[in-house]
Amino acid sequence: MADLSSANVLKNQRLMLSLFEITEGLNHVGSDIVVVLLSTGTKEIGGQEIRNEYCPIVGLYHFKYSINNGSATSLECNSFLSDFSNCPDGSVLRLNFKRCSYEQRADLTFNCLGNWPGPGGSNYFALWDNDTIEGQPRYRCGIYDVDNKTGKTYMAFSSDSSCTRNLQNSTSGHETLILSKTPNQKKVPNYVKTHVATFPKWAQGVWEQALIVNGTMTFTDLNGYNSYTFITVEANEDTGRYTVYSKDQCEQDAYVCLVMRQRSENILEFTIGMVLSPVYQDYLCDDPNLDKPVWMTQARIERAVESPCPITGEYTGRITDLMGMCAELSSNCNTREIMYFRVSDCDSGELYEQRTYLCLGQWEEKGVMYTYTMRNDTQTNECFVGLIVNDEEIYIKEAGDHCMRNIDPKTQGMRLYKKGQCYGNSPSPAPTPMRPIPHNPVMRITTTKPSRAPGNTKVPGNAVSSSSACRSNAYTSFALLFAVLAARLKVASYASE
Repeated sequence: MADLSSANVLKNQRLMLSLFEITEGLNHVGSDIVVVLLSTGTKEIGGQEIRNEYCPIVGLYHFKYSINNGSATSLECNSFLSDFSNCPDGSVLRLNFKRCSYEQRADLTFNCLGNWPGPGGSNYFALWDNDTIEGQPRYRCGIYDVDNKTGKTYMAFSSDSSCTRNLQNSTSGHETLILSKTPNQKKVPNYVKTHVATFPKWAQGVWEQALIVNGTMTFTDLNGYNSYTFITVEANEDTGRYTVYSKDQCEQDAYVCLVMRQRSENILEFTIGMVLSPVYQDYLCDDPNLDKPVWMTQARIERAVESPCPITGEYTGRITDLMGMCAELSSNCNTREIMYFRVSDCDSGELYEQRTYLCLGQWEEKGVMYTYTMRNDTQTNECFVGLIVNDEEIYIKEAGDHCMRNIDPKTQGMRLYKKGQCYGNSPSPAPTPMRPIPHNPVMRITTTKPSRAPGNTKVPGNAVSSSSACRSNAYTSFALLFAVLAARLKVASYASE
């Protein structure tokens, strides 16, 4: 069976060799493991542009390098002077070679396409070299391993797009690198050290892309291709507002307001304010700085109890934007946390698509119901916004992977009517909105400071990227805030010289 290692990569299937040969223009591949890019040129199957993935190696490094091409001449960079990073774009690896034993080679830039577990705790990765020269493979496969004792990362590339040719392990391959983490250029400010606060007890633990321990939260934004560490310096659990010191994987830092909400037993949402400051300011969490929030939705990894889906029964209706197609939404009486979705031809009944969702949590907000789910076949998250009119009629609309707001399911969504009871032996109760648990305090109005201090940065909209659709709207991505801040800080440093 072929294994879908990421949205872009298939591996471990000799049956896919013909696709691999077409992609690379090869006549023969003598390996059992190959990487197949699910694309033609720079397009995915279906015509969309290839979308990078967040690189598995994060941050700033120095590296040593050597190449084993059979030449008697030593080709290496034998000191930790060359630079390696996924900055500023976390989906792109950049290699800058310095003081090597051969004529200076051009710097390399690789787009990250995916990664998957390898033998003995190592990991494979697939890259795309957009600037490859003739005769060199465009798609690269490699393997890496992290030595937790020394902090070193060992990486090796194969000589082509397979994952075996001239590639034995992370220290033996066609090209090998040893990465050493760049020492932190910025120390944690004294203000952070002397002002210790904590996130709420209910938020502690492991979430999908976040880890919260006491007053520190680490978060990987897979859509915005960045990772962040938030350290709380001021907490107001009643309002859910936290002034935090934030630093990304590229050492860009700032103080900002983080707002956190518990939507249900297993669902957390957070957003950040529009104003960032290089120093602590007590007004970062004031109301004017929290306008038009874009929420990041996270589900708890270890759930004590599963969350039942908000509808029970079988519902059917026509898909508004697919002529002649009907949809069916149904639930299981015995496993209420499972929801089924089918797409079929309205006239013939021919089945076109069938999906199964695990409901992770739901809450009501401004008269509509948000349901956060995991799609079982792809293990990806999808959010739905719905309106339950009564037991016989509901409206539903997709809301991205982070529960986008300002969607009206009644005017923009699909209208479904009840067809029957739920699957299973027990009778189906009417679908009723499920209220959030009483730990979602209303944001309080606070006094607004008359002005902002010089050096602060403000951008329109909210900073956290919610989904590809959300990013295409007027909202500003999370990474842009830090880029603007870095530019402002650089200008300030030049002015002070």
